Amino acid sequence: MKKTFEYIGLLVLVIFSFYYTDKVVKMVNKNDPLMEQIVKYASVNNSSCIEGYVTDEGVVLGVSGLVVDENTSYSNMKGFGYNEELFVFEKDTCSINKREYVDKYIIKGNESKNAVSLLVLVDDISLISSVNDIASNKGINLNYIVNGELLQNNKNLFYDLVSNGNTILYGGNNKEDFNAFYKIIDDFKTDTFCVYNDYDVIDICKEKGVNSVKTDFVYNKNFLLNIKNTLEKGNIYILKGNKYITSELSGIVSHINGKGIKILPLYDLLN
Repeated sequence: MKKTFEYIGLLVLVIFSFYYTDKVVKMVNKNDPLMEQIVKYASVNNSSCIEGYVTDEGVVLGVSGLVVDENTSYSNMKGFGYNEELFVFEKDTCSINKREYVDKYIIKGNESKNAVSLLVLVDDISLISSVNDIASNKGINLNYIVNGELLQNNKNLFYDLVSNGNTILYGGNNKEDFNAFYKIIDDFKTDTFCVYNDYDVIDICKEKGVNSVKTDFVYNKNFLLNIKNTLEKGNIYILKGNKYITSELSGIVSHINGKGIKILPLYDLLN
């Protein structure tokens, strides 16, 4: 029994020594002029998470930030001197993020992004090249909503769209079709979202870890007028890909940009 107490006492002493040594090292480092420079840099350059929020309708995601890992940065510079190229940053992830809310609809982008996203529901595949040309000339990327069958039958077209910075989203209504869609998207090595299109897609998409989006701003025509009346930072707009979009898209982009709001691919708006 006596030996047991001796071992316990020795263990406590070792733990206390480690703790005390660590505290002393941190105190010394804190007073090092190099660490003071690192802390000063961090105070100016840290960008903390801008948290999102949850409503009855769905989720508005937070915007993750980046903060300086002061201790690792200090270790990198110790012996070399202060060098901004040796800073190490770590992601400041929000609690309301894509991974944690894959079972709820994302209804809006975070307003802090000062941006919206335009989603084109592909009705007429023959219009896509014209729509994309207009978007490219205006310096923006779009998001195209398709089902698995349409993606399979036009794989080269959509691969080119993805290669040029556009996003392909799922707008179908059954698991088999989604799996066919997802296999191609996985081959493209790109990110995607599922979009509510008169069908509850969460259950068929969350198994692959794909988030789902739902918006009230769905328009068949009078696109520009409707967007003028509802324009707000973070909004997600679905425009039916019909004959009206080719005549109105340029004006839509000019109006949104004229209000000082960016147009981003959905992944950038929600990341």
